[in-house]
Amino acid sequence: MIVSAKLIKLKTNDGFFELFEDIDLGKEYKVDTSTIGEYEWYDTVHGVRFKKLMIEDVNGELLPLEVLKFNRKGLN
Repeated sequence: MIVSAKLIKLKTNDGFFELFEDIDLGKEYKVDTSTIGEYEWYDTVHGVRFKKLMIEDVNGELLPLEVLKFNRKGLN
C-alpha cells in the first residue's frame, strides 16, 4: 500500500543514518508499506554491524522508519 509519511528528524537515534541532502523537516514522502523490512548494515567508521527497520519510497530510496511519521489517513 502506498501511503504518505512526513520526515520528522534528519538523523536516527544511534547516529548511523543521517540525511545530508538539502532536505527539510516536514518533507512528505510517498512510501510503500509492503517494502518494510529489517536490513543489515555495516558501519565502516566504528566497525560494527547493525540492523534497521527501513521502508522504500516510490523512487526506490530506503528510509529508516524512525525518521518518519505516517499519515493516519494514508495518501494525501
